[in-house]
Amino acid sequence: MNILFYVEPHPLRDSFTSHSNPYKIFLNICRQIKHDSNSGTFDDIDVRVFSNHVLQQLKFDETQDVWPLILTPSSEEQETIEELATLWLPHGVTDWLDLCSKPDSKITNFYMTVLDRIKSEDFDFDVIVSWGQNHAIKTFAEKHNIQTVYFELASMRPPFPLALLMDPVGVNGAASSTHLDINDVKKFIETPPVNIIFTALNDEFHPTKQNSNLFVSRFQPTYLPDFENDRPTALIPLQLADDANLLLYSEFTSIEHFVDTAISMLSKHGWNVILKPHPHAYLRGGYVERAQQNALKKYELADNIRILDLEVPNNQYLSLISSIDLIITNNSSVGFEGLLCGTPCVTMGKSCYSIKGGLPSIEEFLTANPQQLVKYKENASAIVTFMLSFMFPLERRISHELISRIKLWKNLPAPPNGDAVAWIKGNLENIGWSTWNDKETAQSYFLKEKSLNSTVPLESKNA
Repeated sequence: MNILFYVEPHPLRDSFTSHSNPYKIFLNICRQIKHDSNSGTFDDIDVRVFSNHVLQQLKFDETQDVWPLILTPSSEEQETIEELATLWLPHGVTDWLDLCSKPDSKITNFYMTVLDRIKSEDFDFDVIVSWGQNHAIKTFAEKHNIQTVYFELASMRPPFPLALLMDPVGVNGAASSTHLDINDVKKFIETPPVNIIFTALNDEFHPTKQNSNLFVSRFQPTYLPDFENDRPTALIPLQLADDANLLLYSEFTSIEHFVDTAISMLSKHGWNVILKPHPHAYLRGGYVERAQQNALKKYELADNIRILDLEVPNNQYLSLISSIDLIITNNSSVGFEGLLCGTPCVTMGKSCYSIKGGLPSIEEFLTANPQQLVKYKENASAIVTFMLSFMFPLERRISHELISRIKLWKNLPAPPNGDAVAWIKGNLENIGWSTWNDKETAQSYFLKEKSLNSTVPLESKNA
């Protein structure tokens, strides 16, 4: 097996180094594979890493030990990559969207020629591992029958354990999970109470002792804006104006469009609203900050709307999303974190956790009866446990987790082309909770279907 780790060479957001962290992660995976190949674990696997020349030069001192594994662009490719470094606005972001979503665009075709040159001249790879979405990879892989694995940060941030999304189809709104139906997931997955999920995740911080980090964060006293009524309250977290989640996996043309739509629906049903600015918008400045300000300023004096103070301490974050009645997001990770805390969530765009039939639309939630709300709560628990089972491996033993997935997925087609039930069952049987310290306990709590080949007798899960 020859694996090419493809670090996006295209310049993004006026920078050649925007993918420096994926570059580091992929090189560390290669180090682990090469180290373990000496013991025979990965002796049938060869690896290389490709990125743009600027990133390679800047990180040279940190990568000398693995330099033989790094593939460099040709001089002609370097020149073209540099020519493609147009200003992010107005043309750079359009080029990037073409690369992510258009199989026949000029920029997609160029990067396909790069992949073709690597495969024919430098490294005859049969697997491509990449970070984020890229249609050059998708089109090239389909043409040459090459296996793909896409990486992305999982939809949860500290104080939750660090985790990654690994998927053979795509990331975010293009992940295989977006082609699944919640009823198929619930055939195999239990819907445990929030406290059980929290306890299981909390124990993952250390293999031998419990860490109360999550519980302290969740039940920390929190600042909530005052409303002079007792109406239910929804939280709307803003995303960055040039976030791929917004631009690729949403019908909204801007964050202002999204916010206006959500607030209009909530106000019509008599809800209070808390708007949560994205802190990185102020760090990025320029267009991204202006777009956020435009979305917020019209609501500064509204009676039923409050804008969250960015000075609210980070340790109050989980208690905040645990205290409100609903999260409405385009497709932010805050929505998944809310589900982890037992808070209902509506996604108005497509996210990796937007499993079909799992989350209600905003209108469905606002008009739901008590029985429907119970169903939404059960669906949310099933989504959380399913995503944590194998799509969000915790950030440990990642090289082993990647290789086990490549080998499994080679003969297990993922939706939309593969059978959804076989896909769910096969992953739970073979790699479910494989990065957890206590895999057997997790399976006994979360698995339902007794036909799964679990190492734990599933009859004992309620003991």
